[in-house]
Amino acid sequence: MSRCDSRSAPATRRSHSAPAPQYAALCEGFAELAATLEFGDPAAAGRGILRLADSGHPPLRTFFGVQGGPIVEAVYAESLATWADWQDLAVEAHGERT
Repeated sequence: MSRCDSRSAPATRRSHSAPAPQYAALCEGFAELAATLEFGDPAAAGRGILRLADSGHPPLRTFFGVQGGPIVEAVYAESLATWADWQDLAVEAHGERT
């Protein structure tokens, strides 16, 4: 798990600058989120990679695990709604059609 400070094991610790106090709340929030993540089975990921490799038309992008898809779906839905709300501006900004 990533940390926002340098208290990781000495073998993996890199030289970092001192933690910036203005980011303390962000680091705490990330640590809370990271504690809720559900990590999958690496063997299942390997099977997924082989399935992609064997497919005739693999996707350019995909998710492994149960968390990425729903998060991105929500973000895209919000973006689509925003674009729809501002579609009249997009058309106006296009200018006269010839």
